Amino acid sequence: MKLRKTAVFTALFVAMSLNCVPESAIAASTQGATFNYQTANTQRDEVHSYLAQAHQAYVDWDMPALEKSLKAAYRLAPYRLDILFSIAATQVWDSRLDEAMETYGTILKLSPNDVDALTYQALYARAQGKKDNPALLTLEKNFPSRAEGLNKLFASVENTLRTPVVDKLPASFKPDTPTVIVTLGYALEDSGAMAPTLIERLNKTLEVAKALPEAKIIVTGGVPKSGKNEGIEMKRWLMEKGIGSARIIDENYARDTVENMVYSRYIINELKVKNVVLISSGTHVRRGKAILEVLGWKNGGEFNVQMVAAPDKPLAELQDEGARTLGIYRDALRAYGLYMMRAAPELLEI
Repeated sequence: MKLRKTAVFTALFVAMSLNCVPESAIAASTQGATFNYQTANTQRDEVHSYLAQAHQAYVDWDMPALEKSLKAAYRLAPYRLDILFSIAATQVWDSRLDEAMETYGTILKLSPNDVDALTYQALYARAQGKKDNPALLTLEKNFPSRAEGLNKLFASVENTLRTPVVDKLPASFKPDTPTVIVTLGYALEDSGAMAPTLIERLNKTLEVAKALPEAKIIVTGGVPKSGKNEGIEMKRWLMEKGIGSARIIDENYARDTVENMVYSRYIINELKVKNVVLISSGTHVRRGKAILEVLGWKNGGEFNVQMVAAPDKPLAELQDEGARTLGIYRDALRAYGLYMMRAAPELLEI
């Protein structure tokens, strides 16, 4: 019982340090207040209400509202480390990596040697280019299999970052190579019309499809607007340009880049093809490559991914990812299986 009380007090103290728990909550705990059934029931419902609000903020991609709702929920349930993981995720998305690292450190104070918190810390230290990575050293010592997988992920990401972004197939790419073309979608406009960025990706797809006349084409994107859906609209556009319907597989469910690659991988596997030509905007294509390669080896297969970019910047400017590097590491880890939002059941990403 003494150990359990100590853990509760520690959680409350840490939550206060995050401005999540009022002093009155600790006072009530230390005084051993009489259990009140109605109060406990109301508090439980409030936590779920805050998490439901957080879910809607996540859908709306309203990061300030998301973080506010998560912190309110954590204030009432300070032992819910899944909520604390999700708070860290909002800080990552907002590029506040130092705050996120502190939040993962808080989790490790409450749950020493938490393998996932260590993994996030190790990944973001690597993404920041830090030479010292104590979290990775701890993983290598205490969780060697996780460290092995994480180091393999680092190799995939860093190989992708070294791979030049090009806007056409290399001359060495043989047209008769068994290949599937995967084109990533882009959010439709509110009217349901395709944005210029998406049309640029489709023009590049048309160019590659003509160069590889035997290749199947996967068009992936599943966020509807005004009754229209990315994948379906992409297929319609390609058909209007003369590509046969049987060549085009429309994937109409993916909500983001990770899901683009998750669902496309299933189709690629069914086609029994290992060579993939991945088409997206120049500022986006490396992220897709890293995700697909991690999904491949993590799930028992390897892909040979050739990027072809629809340049949204001059090619010379596309060679250095700069601030986009963080998103590539982050989404590669999601592909590995560690999602960002952890507050079950309201906020699981898939």
